Amino acid sequence: MTAPLLEVAGLAKTFPAGRRRVIQAVDGVDLTVHAGETLGLVGESGCGKSTTGRMLVRLLDPSAGRITFAGQDITHLGQRRMRPLRRELQMIFQDPFSSLNPRHTVGEIIGTPLRILRPEVDERAAVRQMLDRVGLAAEHIDRYPHQFSGGQAQRIGIARALITEPRLVVADEPVSALDVSIQAQIINLLAELRRDLGLSYVFIAHDLAVVRQVCTRIAVMYLGRVVEVADREQLYTAPAHPYTQALLSAVPVPDPLVERTRTRIVLSGDPPNPADPPSGCAFRPRCPKAADLCRVERPELVRTSRGVVACHFPEPAIPSGYEGP
Repeated sequence: MTAPLLEVAGLAKTFPAGRRRVIQAVDGVDLTVHAGETLGLVGESGCGKSTTGRMLVRLLDPSAGRITFAGQDITHLGQRRMRPLRRELQMIFQDPFSSLNPRHTVGEIIGTPLRILRPEVDERAAVRQMLDRVGLAAEHIDRYPHQFSGGQAQRIGIARALITEPRLVVADEPVSALDVSIQAQIINLLAELRRDLGLSYVFIAHDLAVVRQVCTRIAVMYLGRVVEVADREQLYTAPAHPYTQALLSAVPVPDPLVERTRTRIVLSGDPPNPADPPSGCAFRPRCPKAADLCRVERPELVRTSRGVVACHFPEPAIPSGYEGP
């Protein structure tokens, strides 16, 4: 096994929350991404997925931990030393319209990172070529973002991320703002680009059906921590963490017979306040398996036969006949 392209150890991020209080948005995340791999990062809204993604590309500075990219520690690099690495680390944002400058043409939007990071390249020719690669026409180069549909605007965002020929792309819920039919087109485009350009992705999402289509390995987050990491088929057929089991049981299954007969895991209550997390296991107040040990001792990630899981009682509990979304 070759060294990971990206390796994250103990990554944490806190934000001030008033007088003498902080919110632990990300708490000790460990991740690896290998060349050519798509790692999925899933969980409920507010669990720290997007914050983690922004730290990976250094749009946010970590409060603690280490980020190693291509063998280089980039955790504390300043903007000047990060600039050469920006060419290899790019991001696709969730809302294409809020991430595209409405005053700039498509050519300017896609060409700006090229002008900064690869000034030796013929900018206009490279932009036209990239537009064709993402499924847009060359005549779109002089139009503005408001003249495009949501799916077309996301293609512009993808083109902007790929114009510098990156090695790793963090895609932060890139299809959640799009219609279902358009989602399929963008997912297929991202898969094609990964295959043709040899890209690696960190794919952030909450739609588990989309994640299963795109990702080779999946990390599940809850309240700022990774609670399970497993290969795609392992996670969907035999999840070890109770939270992962609950997430999967909430996904509709196309087969009506299976849908009627499978058991739903209904979690009680809401996710805890990150400014005042519960003692022990953060999932304990909602967990159907919670015991006294969970109240006093926070489980750490340990390797099992089913992957990596942070649970004192990691037992698969999938209803008979359940095959995932």
